[in-house]
Amino acid sequence: MAHIAGIMHRDIKPQNVLYDKDTQQVFVGDWGLADFYLPKKEYNVRVASRYYKGPELLLNNKLYGYSLDIWSLGCVMAGLMFLKSIFFRGDSNPDQVRAIMEELGSQ
Repeated sequence: MAHIAGIMHRDIKPQNVLYDKDTQQVFVGDWGLADFYLPKKEYNVRVASRYYKGPELLLNNKLYGYSLDIWSLGCVMAGLMFLKSIFFRGDSNPDQVRAIMEELGSQ
């Protein structure tokens, strides 16, 4: 619903995905880094946690959008599916790019 309302969360990670076992509903918490998406607007790249940062942030591209949240959710889901607490693990932003390329390839 956030994307439909024009909002990017910008910090999707396991700690911000909440599950209510009584209602079996999933919620996203911690909206402190959220911002409205405006086409062609430059945004701060110092958002999200490194292991869940989209490649555009790791490469300092300030023109990003909702795909950032989708990438982060994909990293969370990959960790769940492959039973790894962190699917892409890098020690710095450049090393994070290396970890992504090592797993997914560069083409």
